[in-house]
Amino acid sequence: MEGRGRFARIIVLFLLTAACSPAATPPTATPPSSSTSMPATTATSASVTTTTSMPATTTTTVPPLPADLVLTNGRVITADVGFTIVEAVAITGGDIVAVGTSEDLAVRVGPETVVVELDGRALLPGLVDPHTHALQRYTYLPDFDAMRAGQGDLLAGGVTTIGSPNVKPDDLVGFEAFEAAGDVIVRDHLYVTYDDECGDRPYGDYYLEQEFSHDPELRQTVAGVKVFTDGGVCNAPAFSVRYPDTVPQRLKDRGFVGNGDLYVTVGEVATVVGQVDAAGGITVIHAIGDLGIRVALDGLAQANDDRPFGNPQRIDHNSATTLLDEDELGLYGRLGIVPAIFPVPWANGCDPAVSDAWRAILPASVFDVIENSKALRETNPGMRISWHGDAPSVPGHPLQLLFTVVSGGAVNIDTGEVCYPEAWSGFYTVPAEEAIRMMTISAAAAMGIDDRVGSIEVGKVADLVILAADPLGPDLEVGFATNRPLVTMIDGRVVFCDGDLCDAFADVTAASGPPEPGPVDGVEVTASSFRDTHTPDLVLDGSTEGDSFWSSGQDPPAWIQVTFGEPKTISGLRLIVNQNPPGDAVNVLEIRVDGEWSEVDRFTGYTESLDVLEWKPDRPVEDVEAFRVTTLESSSWPEWFEFEIDAED
Repeated sequence: MEGRGRFARIIVLFLLTAACSPAATPPTATPPSSSTSMPATTATSASVTTTTSMPATTTTTVPPLPADLVLTNGRVITADVGFTIVEAVAITGGDIVAVGTSEDLAVRVGPETVVVELDGRALLPGLVDPHTHALQRYTYLPDFDAMRAGQGDLLAGGVTTIGSPNVKPDDLVGFEAFEAAGDVIVRDHLYVTYDDECGDRPYGDYYLEQEFSHDPELRQTVAGVKVFTDGGVCNAPAFSVRYPDTVPQRLKDRGFVGNGDLYVTVGEVATVVGQVDAAGGITVIHAIGDLGIRVALDGLAQANDDRPFGNPQRIDHNSATTLLDEDELGLYGRLGIVPAIFPVPWANGCDPAVSDAWRAILPASVFDVIENSKALRETNPGMRISWHGDAPSVPGHPLQLLFTVVSGGAVNIDTGEVCYPEAWSGFYTVPAEEAIRMMTISAAAAMGIDDRVGSIEVGKVADLVILAADPLGPDLEVGFATNRPLVTMIDGRVVFCDGDLCDAFADVTAASGPPEPGPVDGVEVTASSFRDTHTPDLVLDGSTEGDSFWSSGQDPPAWIQVTFGEPKTISGLRLIVNQNPPGDAVNVLEIRVDGEWSEVDRFTGYTESLDVLEWKPDRPVEDVEAFRVTTLESSSWPEWFEFEIDAED
């Protein structure tokens, strides 16, 4: 910064779409003529008599409309209630419109339909990871490259929907900036922090300042709140048995002594769950040790007794459920909890040193049963249980991690080696069908979105993954340990592809995000003032990084204006403010129609970095010639705005 160091930066993202013609109208069936007709009404001076006869029943078949995309001749594992296996799927507008045999769906093929031959390959619903930190790879100023890399790993693993827990205020800034840049591809549900991983509460009532929604149609949303009941990341999980003396000193210094670290009370959990549920959110409760799990269960029960849940509530990790008694385990089913569990005992369990290290840390009675869900399942027959990945703490893609659940074996993520370590020989396994449910429909249920996500059924989103091998085949190593996704689709668009199917999907491949912003013909950008190296035209280059910003070089008032070559219809505008330090500001938005300027919104009050200011008119505004943003007052000059414009020619 120079002198007083005040400057403003504006990025204009033009999302211009051609005016759409009316949607095609489905053909209307006209019944064939019948020899039976309705007689005319006869009137007399004394009365009115009406006689009718029932027309003959006629049947008219209207062929269904052609689909946008048909995937045919595959092994489609629907993960529906009956775990139906079909051959083909039809997709229109990002939704599944038909499933069935290839012959049945031939009627969905029209002149414009893209048909992809699966040649017997397995097709699953897009995988759902309700608890991962794969996108939380940034500092206060978001590292978009790292976030894109994390998202790329998810897509390459077949994951289409995630939950991102423990989102702190600065993290939320990063997620919002990532979304504003048009980089969010996966469906991402954020859970903001109540207490942090060390049991501290540095953010006060930040968790209650959010608007919660777990609507699966939203690409990114704040869905709820994360509560830690015990340690794990920082400090130690809380067990009813004491940690052994063999724990290394460095871990003793972190709290791995005695019974570990319990962070919250039953009453505290009940209060937070009640507040969040009443506000429409989901509470994700971190609980590893059996003491932590007991506090979570008792708090949930108390909250539900006070006010029955209106939204799904969750306990994640659930590592020591085998130490609970039958009544405690039964609370999961009574409260409708969908627990999310680690699918593997430990990462890289093929390395004997890994099991030896954990054996030195955990009490013997815990080591023998940790991560074993047998008692939980048997006490609650039919209960949905979800997996979770918890990346990057546990590396590997879902199929590799679920290999442990179906086989009791493990995969060395570094080498690909498959082993069956004696240390984990007692690990409770489930059939492959149940493992698939854990990473699709049950995981979606844990997030409260199983009505639209998690299975291949008519009316659900077309989030799909095509695999190299059949996970229901006879060889579990081939089906899980060494299997891999070939194609990942979200809303019927390809977001990852690796292999010979890529050419077949060329016409349905999605870009990495919305259209790249850039220079727009006939658009002029002017400003009240600027420095030589920070000219107004930089607002059109699509970048929010480096020195690519306009700087006014003066105190407010200052303005920047975008003038269209041809009038546009504007349906929305978002401004994302980066302001350092935070403070009060007044920003005025004006538009020009027929040569006349009108103020359409005024944003007044306290703003801080990456706050979102949104103008959304009741209906699109036609014939907009230009818009202008003027900062009238600011205790600290906003460093940049980002505009996202929804407009038509």
